[in-house]
Amino acid sequence: MAQRPSSTGPYNSRGKNVTKPYAIDIGSDNIQLEWESENELEQGHCFEIYYKIHNEGRWVQYLSETPCKLTRILIENLQSETSYIFKIKIVSEKTEFEGPSSLMSDKITTKESAINNLLRTTKLICDTPINQYQLPLTENREARNELFKIRKYCIGDYADSIIDKTVLLVGATGSGKTTLVNAMVNHIAGVKWEDKARLVLIPSGDDGVGDQSQSVSQTRWITCYKIHPSQGTPCYIKHAITLVDTPGFGQTGGIKYDKEIVNQIECLFKDRNERGVRFIDAICFVVKAPDARLTSSQKNMFTTILSMFGNDIKENICTVITFADGQTPPVVQALKDLEENAIPYESYFTVNNSALYAENTSDHFHCQTSKIFWFLGQKSMQRFFEHMQNLTTKSLSLTTEVLILRRSTDALIKQMQDIMERGLAKMDSLQQEIDIYEIQKKKFRNNVDFTYEIEEIEVQKIDTTEKGEYSLNCTRCKYSCHENCTCNTSKEQCISMEADGTCRNCPLECDMMYHEKETYHFRNNYIKSTKTFNDEKRSYKEATQCIQTQIEVISKLHSEMSEAENTLSMCLSVVTHKINKLKLMALLKNPMSVEDYLEMLIQRERLGKKIGFDRRIAILKRQTIRHN
Repeated sequence: MAQRPSSTGPYNSRGKNVTKPYAIDIGSDNIQLEWESENELEQGHCFEIYYKIHNEGRWVQYLSETPCKLTRILIENLQSETSYIFKIKIVSEKTEFEGPSSLMSDKITTKESAINNLLRTTKLICDTPINQYQLPLTENREARNELFKIRKYCIGDYADSIIDKTVLLVGATGSGKTTLVNAMVNHIAGVKWEDKARLVLIPSGDDGVGDQSQSVSQTRWITCYKIHPSQGTPCYIKHAITLVDTPGFGQTGGIKYDKEIVNQIECLFKDRNERGVRFIDAICFVVKAPDARLTSSQKNMFTTILSMFGNDIKENICTVITFADGQTPPVVQALKDLEENAIPYESYFTVNNSALYAENTSDHFHCQTSKIFWFLGQKSMQRFFEHMQNLTTKSLSLTTEVLILRRSTDALIKQMQDIMERGLAKMDSLQQEIDIYEIQKKKFRNNVDFTYEIEEIEVQKIDTTEKGEYSLNCTRCKYSCHENCTCNTSKEQCISMEADGTCRNCPLECDMMYHEKETYHFRNNYIKSTKTFNDEKRSYKEATQCIQTQIEVISKLHSEMSEAENTLSMCLSVVTHKINKLKLMALLKNPMSVEDYLEMLIQRERLGKKIGFDRRIAILKRQTIRHN
């Protein structure tokens, strides 16, 4: 409630320019001060604010970030439960002019520290170097997803009128994400440097919630913490904050483990009931300041996460840099050097959370250093939440479309790769037979049988029972239309299935009836096969009902080869169409053109050096020329 000046009527000569200041809002560490000016400020003039503890010490000028031009200001970083007095005067920014000081304000006392109320419902879990209290959490059991390890918790008292702001936090293991979450919670709760306790949301060494003994299993959960404002919440946070804490990328599980995290995030965004998230306000990448070079795991994290979103999310991407020391962080240049400059690096938020649980009562140098880091971190937190306040909340509907399209595109490219591999092998074996028949012209004319050896593909089944992975397989085409299919319902729900019940990934677009969910997938394996001329001639005779001459057999082989090459070109066209569609919708454009895709296949052949790789490379180079 505003504390109006107790004296009214004409002001004395000392206060003829500015009235006695009074409080219009009081917090535990801040006071919203207001006053009146008899005349408008002249150009180049501003207000100076002075304050001191009542009946103690000397007057101190309050230094704001910019000169005060308004008759209102928020005085911050005050002590809780402490009485202050204030006075105002007008000064010139460029000359030595100083107007008279106003009358001193009445005594204004700050409120009790916000943390004191919170500590009544918390549990002490550590007392060194400062008391640390575990926040009580209320789980939304209806939102728990055991299959994808997603859960939601609520902190604080629920309020219907509060708008929800959602922040997705993504970072590599060791980036300081867990401590950042704890720092954010302390900031939202209004914890101050001089307070004798700190709050803990996620215990050290545990990315989840619960006993330390459960930390190994908890690290793989995505946890949504909905934090409601409390008495000490800063005035610039006018809404509940939902922090979506994801597991750290780059753990010992490698790329496979990172893919599991991506699957979890996809599930969170695509789920339309209580278990999902339908709106997002900020995607926050957490990186370490000293990282002058990004690891392959970090680059993979950026690419993978960004590729999930629609192009309407770009303005909502944020970067928080941890372990900062006040200098320009080396990681900024590393972010700048990323392809497509997808991560914003011009405006970033630096924090050093080493002061979060540091000692705060000593006069020792390290304590004073921690105090500096604390206030730098608080300023950065304020900038972050004020920035988020100004961001437009985005629906994840376009992102969901991108996720579905990218998932189907990835499955299609994988399928096209398999089809092309078989096509290349067929073309290769046909070319081998043509070459052999050309060499054996004399035996062919004399109808003499001969034996020859060619290299071709054999389709094998790879068992995945021990991994617990299911694949949607077409028993007719002997193709795995969707490997490691995470759809745990019917095959109708698989992303490979069209609405009419046909499979978009089958070479023959087979019906659903030919598909089964199995604990194996198909793989192509190159083998050497022995054939005889009479067997081959007999098969052609059965197919054409006539005896084949050498020219007719070779012509037939050329025809089959042309057909295989056309199939290969068709696959490339389908891939091109999907990639171009993604480019229109996705935030991170797929940088792979058809030429890049062909080059990738060529490099894969060179590295793999499987039987006949040199001949397949020649075929792929012909395709590159044909496409251009």
